[in-house]
Amino acid sequence: MMAPGLLRLGGGVKFVGVGSIASNTGTGVNIQQGTDTKVGDLLVGIAASVGSNAAWTPVAGFTEIFDPASGCDAEAVYAAASQAGVYGYGQCTTSTSNNKSAITAAFRKAAYDAIGSNATLSTTGSLVIPSVTLSKGGVVVALVASGGTSGTHSPPGSMQTAYSGQPGGGYPTVSIFYEKIGAGASGTRTVTIGGTPGNSTGVLVALIKA
Repeated sequence: MMAPGLLRLGGGVKFVGVGSIASNTGTGVNIQQGTDTKVGDLLVGIAASVGSNAAWTPVAGFTEIFDPASGCDAEAVYAAASQAGVYGYGQCTTSTSNNKSAITAAFRKAAYDAIGSNATLSTTGSLVIPSVTLSKGGVVVALVASGGTSGTHSPPGSMQTAYSGQPGGGYPTVSIFYEKIGAGASGTRTVTIGGTPGNSTGVLVALIKA
């Protein structure tokens, strides 16, 4: 499920859109941006893998902001888009070959501000993601991943869905939710995890006007 793009958010930040959901069965998975992106848009992405946790290597040009040592095998990255309207930025890689998913969302006039602590859940239920603190008004982004074969993510009531799903049966579920917010602590956000999710994780990322 994808939300319409170019929505003006807090502090002048705009949600542009998402790239195509990417998948692979090997050691890497592509990071792909949408065709509506422009040079300088901020790309925020999450990749996940089925199975045991392994360290990730991000795509060249991307900054890794999240790679938990246990639980769901996931990684979060961000970068300024260096090309407009293209797909394919290479692959985030791990040492293990198994089903992987990845999704990115683009935000215009945005800069990375901060990241909170991650939440984990080993079954279905409420994934309560800890607060992140914004230095000024902007947008809070929830990045969520489940390493099972058919998980589902229901967004917090206050947040909009950029993308939530999987590229096919047997692949991890990945989601990006977002919300306009003022300066200071965001408070927690709760994502409801369903289906057959395996281990799940989620983290809040703060974006402000560039």
